[in-house]
Amino acid sequence: MFTPALDQAQAAAAAALGADGLALVAWAWQRRVILGPTVDDLLAQLPAGWRSAAQAVMAAWEGTIGASSAIENWHSILRPHLAVHRTLSPGLLALLAVWHNHRVFRRGVHAGQSPLHLSGLTDPPTDRLVGLGYPPANADEVQRLNPADPLPVRLAA
Repeated sequence: MFTPALDQAQAAAAAALGADGLALVAWAWQRRVILGPTVDDLLAQLPAGWRSAAQAVMAAWEGTIGASSAIENWHSILRPHLAVHRTLSPGLLALLAVWHNHRVFRRGVHAGQSPLHLSGLTDPPTDRLVGLGYPPANADEVQRLNPADPLPVRLAA
């Protein structure tokens, strides 16, 4: 969702340079402070046939934000789990992602919405187990909950 333009630029560069060529350009881009203080200095060190494709992909990389509050938010969620478990297995990481995507924000600008709402889904489930395909705990009791309402204690357990 965040990188379609970047994906297109990288795919075009991979088609022109090959996967190994793009990897070399990416390696040089990561070390651009050492190899060349400007993009033009860095491009001058590449083969002449690579420069146009490399210049296009470097322009896309230069316009990309290196970090975002979404990433910082995700790291703040992962950090306590890493402190407790020392490592994250793929299964635990998947469970954390499911939990995070289904949790409803209780305050702030996005109160009453979950990350699934913010990604464009119009009616995502607010219960992570329902999102995984399990039936609600009590289908008569659990109807479509209003995400802004606090969960009843008996449903939260």
